[in-house]
Amino acid sequence: MKNILSKLVCFFFSLIVILSFLESGDVYATVYFEDDFSLGLSKWIVPHDGYSLDENEDPIVGEYGWRVLDNKLIGEAGYHERSYIYPDINYDFSSFELVAEVKNLNGVDQSFWFHLSDDRSDFYEINFRFDEPDWDQDHNNITLSKSVGGSYGRLVEVYGKSEGESVNSLDFDITQNEKHVIKIVFDSVQIKIYFDSVLVIDYTDNNFLSGGIIAFRNWGGDFYQGSYGRVLNEFDNLKISSVSGGNNSDTVVVVPGLGGSWNGEGLLTGSTSPSLEWKMPFFVRNVPLYT
Repeated sequence: MKNILSKLVCFFFSLIVILSFLESGDVYATVYFEDDFSLGLSKWIVPHDGYSLDENEDPIVGEYGWRVLDNKLIGEAGYHERSYIYPDINYDFSSFELVAEVKNLNGVDQSFWFHLSDDRSDFYEINFRFDEPDWDQDHNNITLSKSVGGSYGRLVEVYGKSEGESVNSLDFDITQNEKHVIKIVFDSVQIKIYFDSVLVIDYTDNNFLSGGIIAFRNWGGDFYQGSYGRVLNEFDNLKISSVSGGNNSDTVVVVPGLGGSWNGEGLLTGSTSPSLEWKMPFFVRNVPLYT
């Protein structure tokens, strides 16, 4: 009997040691790409393809475009200027989720392309249109669009609170000059967009695009208003990974004992005697649960 108890104690001890080294929420995710931009643009490709940049970055994006400043990716575009940039990775996955910290400093649009084909005729576009005070046209919304063979159309649109729309209205506005966390999930035919942990778009596309790359896009459009007169966005702490499941909540790992505490005899016998002290062992991390 003592031999069996000893083996069980060793088993549970080993289990707790293994689980204590796993990050909550990342247990089942495979990371395809991540960047905190501490190495500049070394992990990115900025194409010189006649659409994005010419060899002098002129006149499509002038002297601006993409740069890293204070460990943040900066995207900038003026009137009708445009460019895109994409991670230098092997795109051998179809389902994935992208998480990033974003901020709009000026202008309206902050755009992403997904499943972008080589000729840029097929893609999904997700656009965060911020509540720019100097732009009284279409703004303060989040859109999901799709292009197939160059034919572009809007799939769904949701509106910031102050727009006063009767349908697809959010409980908040798409505010400028504040850090927001976005999460975009492409999982089979399902497309989900989160803004600051709120699921804002949940769309099913039965004619789902596959292949292609993930790209960040600068687009100035007709914006030139205000003292700065250019669209200016920043991005930070980007991660592209396999779909982890759940709804932006951490994975909960339950281990023996109260809060991961340990007492071999009490665990196996069920005794609650005060003489059996339960302690948090040195190899266990107490990870808070966020909902």
